[in-house]
Amino acid sequence: MYDATVLEVFIASPSDTGEQRQVIHDAVVRWNETESRHLGVVLLPIMWETHTHPDLSGAPQPIINKQVVDSSDIVIATFWTKLGTPTQDGESGTIEEIERAQQAGKPVLLYFCDMPVAPLESDTSAIDALKDFKARIRDQGLYSSYTSTVEVRDKVQRDLGRVVHEMRSNGDLPEKSFASATQSAQIPAHVAVDPVISALRELREQLRGYVAKWETIVGSFQGDWNAATRQDLAREIESVALQVVQRAATVAPDAPVIASFSEMAQEAHAVGDTLLSLDGGRSFNELSSGCVALVESASELAKTDWLPQPETSG
Repeated sequence: MYDATVLEVFIASPSDTGEQRQVIHDAVVRWNETESRHLGVVLLPIMWETHTHPDLSGAPQPIINKQVVDSSDIVIATFWTKLGTPTQDGESGTIEEIERAQQAGKPVLLYFCDMPVAPLESDTSAIDALKDFKARIRDQGLYSSYTSTVEVRDKVQRDLGRVVHEMRSNGDLPEKSFASATQSAQIPAHVAVDPVISALRELREQLRGYVAKWETIVGSFQGDWNAATRQDLAREIESVALQVVQRAATVAPDAPVIASFSEMAQEAHAVGDTLLSLDGGRSFNELSSGCVALVESASELAKTDWLPQPETSG
């Protein structure tokens, strides 16, 4: 049992993406299996066909908006051969859902499916409209494309992790989500513990849980040439370091660990932004060694004394 913040992830797409929708749904569930316990966040996949109830009070799209779109925290949208059915207020239901999420300031992960389409099963005018939308959306932000269900599954899992970290860094997640990510140290009820000592001890125990996970990831680097795995690791270390700084500063502003983790967050940010190029693997090796160094530093910090040092006179 563990406490967690629940985020609703609405999956938006036209009717031609049935298989892709299910793959995205399964990717959200799989993300929970690997990430939710140590991050203290659970993602609940939401689809209109499974999370709406009958309502004859108006047109279908406004009802879907009210019942599931507006209450969602993250939107994942995908297109393939068409935009979808036009609505009263949008080119299609999916586009209206995307725009409502954008207007509300919610994260939107947008993907375009580039899998081949049988010519006789495709509508040229629909594809042309989709191309026009794709060109317009290019000026509003970044989107991604995929050519297989395996690729979109992996991209969704990776991108969801980045979104959760960004939401935490921006203060969009409750502070308790980090505090409850792992079990805190068990202290006998009859022992009186200074609240500062207790808070710092809890943070350090949480860090140890993360370090164990990070050491496992680093241990799998050999034979794994996936740069995204390393970049995700660096970004997670940055996010955790910033959370430690934030929480430690509220209970012990003079704790030396604050400066240490501030420096670690900066280093992790730099490692995560390593530019990869065709340089014979030099930049990739820099990314890998940077991740290894970060995990080693985190491991050492988990063993040190986090308490503020008493002032000395004279």
